[in-house]
Amino acid sequence: MSSNNDKGKSDNFIIFVDGEEVEVDNRTLTANQILNLSGINSSTHFLKLTKGGKEEDFKGDAEVKLHPKIEFISIYSGSTNVA
Repeated sequence: MSSNNDKGKSDNFIIFVDGEEVEVDNRTLTANQILNLSGINSSTHFLKLTKGGKEEDFKGDAEVKLHPKIEFISIYSGSTNVA
């Protein structure tokens, strides 16, 4: 009988953030974890998933169910300076 903890077994898969590949090893991560893995500042950005004409935003510690090749875009939500 095999288990998910078998040595040498990799459950890693690829998701996309802003068109860039991000390798993950968990089917559920928070929005902040995904942004951080992508090298994006999670304090100034959130994730947007567009699928089937519907949009869904994921912010902070919101859990995101992942599957291979799911695609997100990051949205800047920080303040902007006005001259």
